Amino acid sequence: KATVSVLNWRYRRFAFPQTMAMELIRARVEAGVTEARKVLDATRHPVLASDAQHEYSDKFLLAEFMTQTATGSAFSALELLGLTGEKAAQLAEIAAGGRTVTLCFTRSETCKFLKKVEREVEDPVKRVSEVSGVSRTKITEKVVRKVEEWFWAFSATYELFAYGGNDPVGAKVPLTGATRTTTVKTTTDRSPRCETQSYADTECDFTWLARRVNAARGFEFAIGRSHKNCHTPLRNDDVAAALRAFEGLGRFGELVRVYFTQTLFPVEQDHALDLSQVSKPQTNYVLPVFLSDEEKASTPPAIADAGAEPSSAAAAPQQQVLLSDGDAQALLLDTRRRLDETCATLQTTFPADKGVITFAEAKACVVMRYLGGVHDAYEQGVNYIETMLREQLVAAIGKVVTAADFREYMAFHNRKLFKEDYVPSGFCYAIRRPGHNPEGVVSIEEAQGSGDAWKPATMVTRVYDESAERKFRFALSASAELSFTGKTYVHSYVAHRFSTERQAQVELVARAKQFSGFVVLLGQIGGKDLFLPKHAFLCQNKDEFKIPLALEEIPTPKEFKDAIASLSPEQQRFAKAYRAMQLEATLFGVCVIQVKPQLEKVLNLPPDALTKEIKLTQQLLELFIEYQIPSDVLSYQGDAYEDDADVSGEAKLEMVKRNVAAMREMLDESKKEEVEAAQQVREYEKARDAPVEEAFSFGGAPEKERKSESRSKGGGRRGMPMGLASLGAPPPPPPMCAPPQSAMPMQMAFGAAPPPMCAQPPPPPSGPPGGRPAPPPPPQPQESQPEQPVERPEAGAEAAPGVFDVSAIPQALEERYETLDVDSSLRPTIVKIGSSWTKTFQKKLLSKPATQQVSGKDELKKEKDKAFDLLDALTRSGVLAVEDANLHVVIAATHCFDKTLMDTVVQNNVNPIEKVERSTLIVASTIHDAPAAALVKEGHVGRIEELNPQLKALQ
Repeated sequence: KATVSVLNWRYRRFAFPQTMAMELIRARVEAGVTEARKVLDATRHPVLASDAQHEYSDKFLLAEFMTQTATGSAFSALELLGLTGEKAAQLAEIAAGGRTVTLCFTRSETCKFLKKVEREVEDPVKRVSEVSGVSRTKITEKVVRKVEEWFWAFSATYELFAYGGNDPVGAKVPLTGATRTTTVKTTTDRSPRCETQSYADTECDFTWLARRVNAARGFEFAIGRSHKNCHTPLRNDDVAAALRAFEGLGRFGELVRVYFTQTLFPVEQDHALDLSQVSKPQTNYVLPVFLSDEEKASTPPAIADAGAEPSSAAAAPQQQVLLSDGDAQALLLDTRRRLDETCATLQTTFPADKGVITFAEAKACVVMRYLGGVHDAYEQGVNYIETMLREQLVAAIGKVVTAADFREYMAFHNRKLFKEDYVPSGFCYAIRRPGHNPEGVVSIEEAQGSGDAWKPATMVTRVYDESAERKFRFALSASAELSFTGKTYVHSYVAHRFSTERQAQVELVARAKQFSGFVVLLGQIGGKDLFLPKHAFLCQNKDEFKIPLALEEIPTPKEFKDAIASLSPEQQRFAKAYRAMQLEATLFGVCVIQVKPQLEKVLNLPPDALTKEIKLTQQLLELFIEYQIPSDVLSYQGDAYEDDADVSGEAKLEMVKRNVAAMREMLDESKKEEVEAAQQVREYEKARDAPVEEAFSFGGAPEKERKSESRSKGGGRRGMPMGLASLGAPPPPPPMCAPPQSAMPMQMAFGAAPPPMCAQPPPPPSGPPGGRPAPPPPPQPQESQPEQPVERPEAGAEAAPGVFDVSAIPQALEERYETLDVDSSLRPTIVKIGSSWTKTFQKKLLSKPATQQVSGKDELKKEKDKAFDLLDALTRSGVLAVEDANLHVVIAATHCFDKTLMDTVVQNNVNPIEKVERSTLIVASTIHDAPAAALVKEGHVGRIEELNPQLKALQ
């Protein structure tokens, strides 16, 4: 029972402040204010703190006032149990000497057998019998039972005292105690209690309360507002220590009261005492109240105490907002008066020293119940101050600000903060060539709160155009490597996450326009010039890909160093090596390669030759992707005796068209022959399974008709019926002029009969329409010259002078985070690619858009193989470099708050705008390689340097 009661008290301690409404606190405080007005002068009108005009510093004064009132109330109640002023000063002296003060309650019990008594008990039910006869006689019968009773001598001894240090004997300060005895009667020979019962001592740390005692100035308490851990009137070390002290005292009082009411009192039998009196709540005046506005206007200003802390009181006169010391003393005296009246009532009800339930134990229960009430009132009071702060903040803004609202504000704030050249912008880029309409759009978008609202993620961006100095490369296969040049965009994405908020929802979106296409590669930067694609896809003809991106945070530099500080050298080296890999993984890369420019290059066509050749472009992509036709078969190849400069672009394009037409004709013939071969196999199987009578039947149709039908179906030998010829006749061999299989496309090399290649290509037209000169005849086959492979840089080679090394950014940020992020809240973040994509596409030009999920390793690999097959054809297996490719490098970081947005502002007294602003400047200054002052507008430089002096020294 004691355990259950303590658990209930703990529930009241921890759960209630988070769930109680302001109306409940207001009702309790208003009841206390009503009682306080009866005690104070008629001119004093205390009101609830939220109903009076006051300043922020007044909230600290209110917390100090309630702490002093609660301390005085506790000592006033403990004085009834023997803690006199002299003993309180003795405890204060022990605490001032640097020793702890402990309040201790000890108890023990004995139960010994006294005697056994046997007695007869007459049954109250009697039986009367009447005998008839000459004289009627009544006979009364009664039952007498024999009862055995056992008597036990029960004794309980308890003591309440305080002691200093670890010496409960030599430094003991006794308060109260007694030994109570009674006789317990049982109907069995089993003892009602243990013969000897010793309980563990119940103790409470009384040091903080003892240090508050000052014989000259009463109970002292002040909040150190200049301390770094002082955030609000509730969130500071001083009030936290007071809460712990009152919590311990309240728990101590609850345990003592539970022992008396649930362990000791039930021993007493047939006492007829009203025990509900010892559990009635008592009034206390620990209230969050200010003077009313009218009363403050008529009260002269108070002069700050010269000995007070400068941060807690100003030297100039202050307007009186709190009750005076005289008022506080009057309230404490009234508290003591009420307790004395309760004790006087108990004294008339409970015996002085008879049994185990006496006036002393009842008074102890009342005092202990009162101490729990003081703790509850104090905790509710200081929590009320914080709740008042929250309500005032919401009233000022007009709403409860959410994380989505904060994200929207930071985009607005960055536009006002940064100079025009450095303003963070949304990640949304059009895929285009100079002078052309966009081929599509690639963007990284983030969810905007609830619903389906998505906007491009705001990022700090720097563009490096190093096409002449730097080539990035990645592996097309185990034996081929592709290199590309172009603009490199370095983006820094600084996200923020509050405690109850899940990580930001981010996705990459690629949309292509009709008759357009580009290849998107997603991966990481693996070195100075190395790109490591993990996924790839071809986006064309109004395709739309939505790819979820997951943000995985890794520990801050300070957290990492603290974690490995006590590891062995071998373990530290392992952890550092793995972190180096994690830091490199924070470089998320998006490479975009346009199809048409590279298609023109691999076909030896002039720029823009395929801009209006929509049908030809689609046919080329089909040949490259579906049939994997080598580009040499389709590209323009000039005459060895003629300079290519003398050949017009139209002539080159016309030759490519003829090559494409010839290849498509060959594919059509191959398909036709595959169909005929499949049909022949079906006829063969049909004839083989037919009955013999039908195979040798000459009836029915005329013989000429049967032979004609047999020949039309590819039937058997001349003069032999079809059924007979089909029984075991193999299919005809392929044409003798077919080329070997090694010269065919991959798809036609398996299963199908090869198409005939002996036919001559169609003659060139006599002349193009419009009277233009006819294009030159196709060149004669000539001995191909081996192409020079792309030169690969050696591993670990230094970048060219003046070339920015993207792979060095993570380590630079790591050093900046450790030096400049004084809160250790900015975490490097790895951008990971989700495995469930959404693809929207049109099967045909006029079809309605359809949506499908691209998920699983097989489907993602299929998309990657499709893109890589196209790149392999467009670059001749990496021989041709890709020019004008766009590489977007995204470096992510997350500023983490350990509480919700509103709790960060109210409880920690922290402006999250300034914290995220600092994190953004740390990353932006690293990306742009410039001090923070050079990135922001002049009007913000002074404010930023004042808030973040460490950024001022950044060069």
